[in-house]
This record gives sequence, C-alpha cells and structure tokens, in this order.
Amino acid sequence: MSMLAMDHYTVLTADMAGSVDFYRKVLGLKPGWSPKVDVPVTWLYIGRQAVLHLVGRKPQGRSTSTGRFDHVAFRCQGYAATKRRLRRHGIEFMEQHLPAIGLNQLFLAGPEGVWVELIFRPNDAAGPARRRRAA
Repeated sequence: MSMLAMDHYTVLTADMAGSVDFYRKVLGLKPGWSPKVDVPVTWLYIGRQAVLHLVGRKPQGRSTSTGRFDHVAFRCQGYAATKRRLRRHGIEFMEQHLPAIGLNQLFLAGPEGVWVELIFRPNDAAGPARRRRAA
C-alpha cells in the first residue's frame, strides 16, 4: 500500500446548521454534493475535494471529548485577511510563528470542540517566535 494524501476528516455534530455555518462563513469551506445515507451528512469542500464530512448525531449520551484526536490542519494563504475574518466573526484564535521550520500558524476551535490549525508560509506572515492569544 502507498498512501498518497489525506482525503477528509469527519466530525460528529448535534447542530448541523450551526456547524455548516461556521465552516462555511469562518473558514470558507463550500457545501457540495453529499451522499444520501441513514444519518444527516453534509460534505464541505475545498475546490473539488470534500475535506470535511459533518455527520449529525443526537446531543444526549455522547461525550464532547474528541478523544485522542487533537486537530486538523489546512495549508492556507492570506494570513492578514484570515485574521481579520476570524475577528469579524468573533472567533478567538492562538497565533504561533515558527521561523526555524518556516511555519506561521493560527489555531481555533470549531463549534464541536475540534481544533483547526491554519498554516501559512513565512512570506505570508511575520512575527515573534512565540505562541500568544489573539482576539
């Protein structure tokens, strides 16, 4: 077996409309074709690739913990515009600059508690090599 690339990740949600709204408005993912299955599902896309599958679940009886799963990361462009967009939507985020490995990162929590990391190239952002909270 040869692995080629990550295909998608799946998040369980008790609030499908709110989750779709967050990933669409805040992160810019686009709803698209989703299969018809026994549970509510919405696939969200980057271009032609469905990268996030939201699956509806009942809120009672399930833990809000994501277990050992910590976060999902996306390569992005437009560092300053992304920070403005997050602030406009009232989304808290943490910022980290790692010049030694050429990464600038923003971390934010999705509505289901799953962390999202947005990664930018060094020429797309500049700052101190430390982690800080931003609003």
